[in-house]
Amino acid sequence: MTDFGDKNIEEFRRAVLRLYLLIAAPAAVLLTPVYFMLGIHAMTVTNLIYTIVMVTLCLGFLNNRVSFPLSARIFIWSTVASMMMGSYVGNDMVDNRFWLLIVPLGTFTVFGVRDGRLAVAMVLVAAVLIMAFSPSAYSYESIAVFAMAYIVMAAATYAFCRYNEINIRTIAKLSHTDSLTGLYNRQFFEELSSNVFNRSLRAKESMAVYMVDIDWFKKYNDQYGHILGDQ
Repeated sequence: MTDFGDKNIEEFRRAVLRLYLLIAAPAAVLLTPVYFMLGIHAMTVTNLIYTIVMVTLCLGFLNNRVSFPLSARIFIWSTVASMMMGSYVGNDMVDNRFWLLIVPLGTFTVFGVRDGRLAVAMVLVAAVLIMAFSPSAYSYESIAVFAMAYIVMAAATYAFCRYNEINIRTIAKLSHTDSLTGLYNRQFFEELSSNVFNRSLRAKESMAVYMVDIDWFKKYNDQYGHILGDQ
């Protein structure tokens, strides 16, 4: 048995991370002078550090010098840290909290629905605590509104990503199995045999292929019809 679609899902996540990095790096560069002009020095320094991380990560990932799992973790947690700092130094007048609403979108699409749930929940708890004990004047009502908006965003993104992964797995399974018998088809055989053959070459091990055929099956179809032949 095999987990259909795992490779396709990882390719989707890689493409999404590549898009996020191409957006985050220029956006961070543009936001740094904005925070400086607003006089929010803590955010200016934080965003400057975030800019350096994003630009470096973007170049490393696009040039295949940094692996996807490591790039995903660096991107998500450095983004969360920067947004947390924005929530801590912000207030109801200069509100940086809305940036945290994109955390579920980035986390579920890059980490996946299974690994992203804990991260999204942790960010919500940490954000509420930071805003509640922040020296800035966040009202309890505004914190509650933020929490509800975050939960709605997380639920919607989770549902989208979950069904997206289900669809990817379904399409992958349909493309690798025979619709009548449910057995693996030629495409799956070619992919699997290529992998097994290359692995046997690297390990210098033998491999064997068994072939099973049904004699005179065409005559059976011609005499009794394809319906009975399918049965």
